[in-house]
Amino acid sequence: MRVLEKLPHERFTDEMAKCDEIVLVITGSFETRNMKLVSIAVSLTQKLFSACAVSQHNTGVFLKLFGTLTDHSSEELQVKVLQALTTLISTDKQLHGTLLAQALEISFTLHARGGQSVRSTASATLPMVIGLLFDRAVGEYTKSKGAAQIPQQAQSQPNHQQTQDTTHQHLPQPTSAAAPQRSSSRILASFQPCIKDAYLLVQDICSLSAGDPPSFLLFNQLTPTFGFELLEIILQRSQMFTEIPEFRQLLPDRVCPLLISSFMHLGTDFQFSVRLMRVICMFVTQFSSIWVTETEVLVIRLLKILDLMETVDWVRVLIFETFRIFLMDKKLVCSIFSIFDMRGTGYTSLLHDVVNGVGKFIRNPQLVWPEVHIAEAMASKFKCLDAHSLTSPPLIKGGYVVCVSLSCILALGSTLNDIARNITPTDSKFATLATLANDMWPIALSSLTLVLDKNEEEIVSQVIFKAFEGLVFSMGSFHLNTPRDAFLTALCKNALPEVQDQGMLTTKNVMSVKTLLNIAHCMGNILEGGWGIVLKTFEQIHLLFSVTEKSTLEDMNNPNDLTVIRSALSSLWDSTVNLDTHSLQQLLQQLVRLSKQTLKSGTSLTDSSDITVGITNYSLARLMDTALLNVKRIEHFWGTIKTHLIEAARYKIEFARLWQDRYHEDLKLRTPSPSSTTETTPLVTGAAVSASCSSCTACSSCGVCTACSGCSTGGACSGCSGAAGDSGSGGGGSSCSGCGGGGCGGCGG
Repeated sequence: MRVLEKLPHERFTDEMAKCDEIVLVITGSFETRNMKLVSIAVSLTQKLFSACAVSQHNTGVFLKLFGTLTDHSSEELQVKVLQALTTLISTDKQLHGTLLAQALEISFTLHARGGQSVRSTASATLPMVIGLLFDRAVGEYTKSKGAAQIPQQAQSQPNHQQTQDTTHQHLPQPTSAAAPQRSSSRILASFQPCIKDAYLLVQDICSLSAGDPPSFLLFNQLTPTFGFELLEIILQRSQMFTEIPEFRQLLPDRVCPLLISSFMHLGTDFQFSVRLMRVICMFVTQFSSIWVTETEVLVIRLLKILDLMETVDWVRVLIFETFRIFLMDKKLVCSIFSIFDMRGTGYTSLLHDVVNGVGKFIRNPQLVWPEVHIAEAMASKFKCLDAHSLTSPPLIKGGYVVCVSLSCILALGSTLNDIARNITPTDSKFATLATLANDMWPIALSSLTLVLDKNEEEIVSQVIFKAFEGLVFSMGSFHLNTPRDAFLTALCKNALPEVQDQGMLTTKNVMSVKTLLNIAHCMGNILEGGWGIVLKTFEQIHLLFSVTEKSTLEDMNNPNDLTVIRSALSSLWDSTVNLDTHSLQQLLQQLVRLSKQTLKSGTSLTDSSDITVGITNYSLARLMDTALLNVKRIEHFWGTIKTHLIEAARYKIEFARLWQDRYHEDLKLRTPSPSSTTETTPLVTGAAVSASCSSCTACSSCGVCTACSGCSTGGACSGCSGAAGDSGSGGGGSSCSGCGGGGCGGCGG
């Protein structure tokens, strides 16, 4: 060995493969049954495997020797055998067929019969080995596929009578899922060695997991739990099962029947249940678009188990965690909805059923909400699906089950938000995805609202309000006005304190107001008519701040929260310059509508910030603020502003007249010049401008007749609610002779 080790690696490998004396030495060491010598021989064999210095014939000899150590030998020696076998399979790429089956037989036998350390080693090495074998199969398939494309590209005019390239002999051609099956012998004959080994392994692992005898592997001891672990590793190499027809057919023929038959044992053993659910999750996420019926059967089975009263909490958690993975996958959600839910009446709406199943649990009237502590569960990073090393189920509290079910709804909201941010109305899938959002929102709204109402934990409210914000954006982006307004209404309901609270904002109120402000600041372009819902709430918040003394407010609430809300409310109108023209028009129309309601009710809102006026119509004030800030675009909304100001001027309410006068003067200063294309029509009709009262030359208190600048008689038109006294001093006396007590002809009042 020392002499040979000095040779170059290639020559060393060749010489060692030819050196039968080394094999005789190792064989003799095994025959002595001296455990010390046997241990040295196993270590030496591992080194030879590592150097690829063992011929195929001698590999078979060593495997037979290793097979004698599976029963009556120490755990230390068995661990060395496992390590040597792992080295052999990892390094010898020519190990196929019977020799590979022998190596795997010894490894699986040690896993089943060995001591604790042996089983632990085998549990770590066997999944790695199986994954390696399938990686080789994928590499072999990819290489063959690439080689097959070269002659196809070289043929300018394909001749179907020519003999196919030999590469096609080993390259299975893609076919539909319903393609006719070939016999087993013909399938195996068409495969290259690594692909053949992988195909036989899948078949035998499924058979052994179901309790049936294998056809390739030379043992029959494989627990279903370990079988599902290996099956999950295999299915992760999804390219094999999507592109090679024979592998694809294994899914409905072998994998799916195994999963369905295993449902009867779900909940009996924790480790088994975790492994089963992980494989089901893998099947649906990877192959639902290929095997539709099988996917439907698996998911419906899960939903039925979820509905059973006797289902234990940890099984429900496993199902909810699986559903959460589904709902977090944007591509999968869109695929399932397109395949199942869009088929129409008479078919299973699979995505809707999944979401409804989750919502049904949350809305379960048997839940005792005071005992449900969701925040504690949210802080935990524990996941049952990842707890495959546990031999017994963990202690599941009620709050955790609700938390996981809530996370499914939150995952759906996040996915809808992600979809909405990455699609435009011109996209061909826009209509389908809008239908998806329209189908899901009632369940999401009812579930989130219920949790928000029943749970008082701050972190839970914060997460739900964040979900509301995303769902408002999603619904608005898909032009779903009713769902968008429903989420806005739910937010507004939580933004205002109860009547008995008299100005005290709860933490939930503050969070809701901040969420509404975020929406108004950042999503104004998708609110459309929803502006009215939001503005009405802002008006009520403004009233609350105005009628309640500052000291009282600060005593009852967090001063920092009040400062943030006031600042955001104030800056909201500045942000309207970022709205597109259509959205600006929508905002102004809703302000006009709210202002009309205030005028008709005859009420006014105190606004301590407007010192010069004292009394104001909040919506009218914000209307004018917005108009002034967007005066460069006034041609798009001047008609709406003008009409409403005329209407406001006809009300015998002091604050309405004063506001329209003040802002009309501001608009005259800020509007474009008469030479521009914009028509700056006066507030009142042309008749009023040209014909004022015959006795009026200056009416200082008249805020309606723009033609009146003074009243020489010291009276005022009866139509002017701000009746002046002597010399227009505001005393309030008789009307001018020209009015006859009826007001100027142009006043309209």
